Amino acid sequence: MKTIFFVLASIVAFGCATPPSSPGRSSPPSSRPALSAGDSTAEQLAARIVKNAGYDDLHEVAQLDFAFVVKDDGKTVFEAKHRWDLRNARSRIAWTDKAGDRHEAWLDVDAKTAVGTKNGQLVAGLEAETLTEAAYRRYINDTYWLLMPLKLFDPGTSVEFEDKVTIGGTTYQILRLSFDDVGLTPGDVYRLYIDDGGFRIHGWQMLLQGRKDRPSYVTWEDYKPVGPLLISHRHRVENTKREIVIEGALAHRVVRSNVFVPPSAP
Repeated sequence: MKTIFFVLASIVAFGCATPPSSPGRSSPPSSRPALSAGDSTAEQLAARIVKNAGYDDLHEVAQLDFAFVVKDDGKTVFEAKHRWDLRNARSRIAWTDKAGDRHEAWLDVDAKTAVGTKNGQLVAGLEAETLTEAAYRRYINDTYWLLMPLKLFDPGTSVEFEDKVTIGGTTYQILRLSFDDVGLTPGDVYRLYIDDGGFRIHGWQMLLQGRKDRPSYVTWEDYKPVGPLLISHRHRVENTKREIVIEGALAHRVVRSNVFVPPSAP
């Protein structure tokens, strides 16, 4: 799952931007096998990050609700609201595009199909196809920002230990994350800065597929529990006034099934 889109200008410019990508699976199952780390330094470090984020208790989460919010100088410029059924791989997503049109989609994640509305009216034909594609990319992007630390062992991902660096008196271990022909942009590479002891991601550098400009550094901060999970709620883009914020995050042990019933044609 992935496409970390260029967060700086693009999200603000397009409102509903082409999403940052997310490597690996389309959705993490609510019940996962016991984590088995390898012998390498990178795999052991990744395993500690994943466990610290709540991997062992992910099976307790049936549904996650959250809003993916982009802010510019403190002002909200884009928001997508998600209600995600992890047990049944489906999601309900609502957002407003640059033109001011309100979209809502009931997405089958595995089938990559959706039923949806535009400004409250059920869409069909080409409009339905366009909405389905937008909803799927929105899902891929936003859930990856939400749960990325839990996805370091997804199929097709590779982790390598690069170095230790000291910045401002704090020592970080750098973990390189890359992908083997998975996701929307498999050529992306992330360099994760891990605190030397707490095993949390404090930031990442994004080397994006097809881009030759300087990699962006984005923080991972404001960690708070959401049910059994530990989630970063704020990401600041270096040298800008832009940030990605996770708002209203809630974990449910039982799926609110009525939420995921799509509208039908009159």
